[in-house]
Amino acid sequence: METKRENYAQDAINNFVQYSCAFLIPGSAHHLAAAVGSGIIIQTERGHLTVLTAKHIAEETRREKYRLGYFKCSNPLSEFVAGIMLGPDDVDVAILIVKNALYCQIRHLAVNHTVIPVEDFEILPQDSLVLNGFPAEISYYDQKRSEQGFTVLTYWCVPDCISYNGNGRYRLEWKDANIWRDDQTFDLPSPEGMSGGPLWRFRKPASNSLWYGQKTGRIIGIQSAWDRKDTAIIEPANKWSDWFHESIKTIDRSIEGAT
Repeated sequence: METKRENYAQDAINNFVQYSCAFLIPGSAHHLAAAVGSGIIIQTERGHLTVLTAKHIAEETRREKYRLGYFKCSNPLSEFVAGIMLGPDDVDVAILIVKNALYCQIRHLAVNHTVIPVEDFEILPQDSLVLNGFPAEISYYDQKRSEQGFTVLTYWCVPDCISYNGNGRYRLEWKDANIWRDDQTFDLPSPEGMSGGPLWRFRKPASNSLWYGQKTGRIIGIQSAWDRKDTAIIEPANKWSDWFHESIKTIDRSIEGAT
């Protein structure tokens, strides 16, 4: 019975993290995108939509037009960026402000801004960690339909797989993995394209409490880079959480002051 409950919870977590994860691609519709980045769709306190991503991805949206896609999306949204807020100093995080006109199309995908903790960034031995994003290596392109698609990768790992590097960033082992609920292993694709994707921490609630993903899940990092070998580099939330929550307040004030 315990295993069955855990399987239900894991399935619910997979659905929860996949639907809110976004892919960001340059160029116009029906043209092959040369690159992809990832992000997480987040709703502000006053209901405006943003995408939390890596700073180096957000900076590209200043130079060319970008489209916003998501899990099971058949037609990415064009020119969705209304504004950009870059993270502090050399911290590789940023927020893209989504145009209000697109609110109704993607509001059901957004997670609440409270999934970014203001404290309690600790990873405990019994926690489950989930990194997800859209690797460029497992995208496809249908030339006849001029249709490009991306597959969201949801990578479950244990706290033993993660450590700090000398720059105060997480180092996550990136070698091989097991197929979901199977003993068969496979080589993980390159995490290129997953930059901006969230690292979630899920903690088991008390047995008598109501459980749902947004209650037990917290984003504790944003993928930034990888070492071209076997390690993904992640910006931990304790470096940018205060900036994020101040930025969310600024976005709400700015948008409502302009209307």
